[in-house]
Amino acid sequence: ATKKKLLRLKGLNSDSGKMYNPPPLTDLLNDEDDDDKARQVRVDDDLLFPILAECRVIKSQAEQKLLQHITEVTSFAHAYVMRNMKPGMMEYQGESLFR
Repeated sequence: ATKKKLLRLKGLNSDSGKMYNPPPLTDLLNDEDDDDKARQVRVDDDLLFPILAECRVIKSQAEQKLLQHITEVTSFAHAYVMRNMKPGMMEYQGESLFR
């Protein structure tokens, strides 16, 4: 029988410098047949991270336009909250204004 491939995310975050490590395989398998299941799966910790990291770097024109729109909407919402906060208001009241 052909082993199934399990791609796990593992790699160094280039922004934070922190290593992202996947959970142990035993955390993913919780039946009494854990050992048997583990032998049927080939785990690959190397393939996925560089592909996803590259996807974070390259943005299409549509993605760039969407990010610009999201940034503008968020900026307007923050400005609205700042204009409408009054002395003595609680943080949750400010959060309720965020639109």
